[in-house]
Amino acid sequence: YILFDSAWVGYEQFIPMMADCSPLLLELTPDDPGIFVTQSVHKQQAGFSQTSQIHKKDNHLRGQARFCPHKRLNNVFMLHASTSPFYPLFAALDVNAKIHEGESGRRLWAECVALGIEARKAIIANCKMIQPFIPPVVAGRPWQDHPTEAIARERRFFSFEPDARWHGFEGYADDQYFVDPCKLLLTTPGIDAESGEYSEFGIPATILAHYLRENGIVPEKCDLNSILFLLTPAESAEKMAQLVAMLGQFEQHI
Repeated sequence: YILFDSAWVGYEQFIPMMADCSPLLLELTPDDPGIFVTQSVHKQQAGFSQTSQIHKKDNHLRGQARFCPHKRLNNVFMLHASTSPFYPLFAALDVNAKIHEGESGRRLWAECVALGIEARKAIIANCKMIQPFIPPVVAGRPWQDHPTEAIARERRFFSFEPDARWHGFEGYADDQYFVDPCKLLLTTPGIDAESGEYSEFGIPATILAHYLRENGIVPEKCDLNSILFLLTPAESAEKMAQLVAMLGQFEQHI
């Protein structure tokens, strides 16, 4: 068996451009291993804090000695589970599964991706120093000049192309990595992305994070010159507009 730690995703199978990243959609044969996939539902799906789940995909192994039956897996799991479980956590997992059933899950995440794209476009239009972490130019046109529908459909708008200079990373193949469209990653001044060198002027993202918290917006995390927001189907255009407004207001203080 192979374990895939999908703690920070779990929704990729509902987004066409990310579908081939989902281990749950792999077509497995009797010669392939079984897979386990762990997901932290509480991060970006519909679950209470601490809700997580383990998926087991191994029907292709039935009848083989290496097949792990339900009873064996359940007994091992119970070795590490509380004897006094909080049942609303289990109920939340069932609700999350129902919410994503059928076309509902695809529709919810399609709306989330589109909202994230529109938010990035608004930040580019309204901010000078704080910018989304995306390719600035795609197919000879500024990223933000492409239609939202096209950006949401094609992974090239989020991909790391070999020899690209907008991020400073090296040592990867074509179409190997891309930015998750549901992770709104912003950069602040301070590091030249092309050279990796520090700039004369910089704004630590921790300062921006503190400012946003003081104004009712809580980022997921930040480091020296980047700040991350997790997008979910619960976001709204009003929430995104408030974020853009606060980013613009922050820049006015600089």
